[in-house]
Amino acid sequence: MLRSLRARLAFLFAGTLLLATVIAAVIVVRLYQSYNRDQTIAELRGQVAGISHYYEGFLQGKPGRQPVSPGDLQKVSNAQLYYFGPPVDPRLGAKPLPPQAGISSKFYVNLKSTDRPVFRFTPPGQSAELIGVAAPIMYQGHA
Repeated sequence: MLRSLRARLAFLFAGTLLLATVIAAVIVVRLYQSYNRDQTIAELRGQVAGISHYYEGFLQGKPGRQPVSPGDLQKVSNAQLYYFGPPVDPRLGAKPLPPQAGISSKFYVNLKSTDRPVFRFTPPGQSAELIGVAAPIMYQGHA
């Protein structure tokens, strides 16, 4: 049966079609993952900008800024709050970023108030890698 040219051409056509389908599926999955990651980063950057703006005003004592509990803020933003660098005001409820995150002190020293760098890290006790977006909170010393 495989000796006939007609059978070989049919199998060659079917194999080529199957290979093209697999390649197209891989490309579609990669494009979707890339799009999803980009959308997540854009959403996180917006959330981080809002959170840092709120807490800068709160820590500077601007009128009308009521404290929001860290649990409520994390529920609203659907994000976990971490900090890196010098200790922050405990009212923020942020956890220290673990050293395993691989962030060096140069990372936060050189941040400008408008910077929103993206990094990846794995929190202690978790196996999933998370996407992090950093934002400096500029306020005058609270020890």
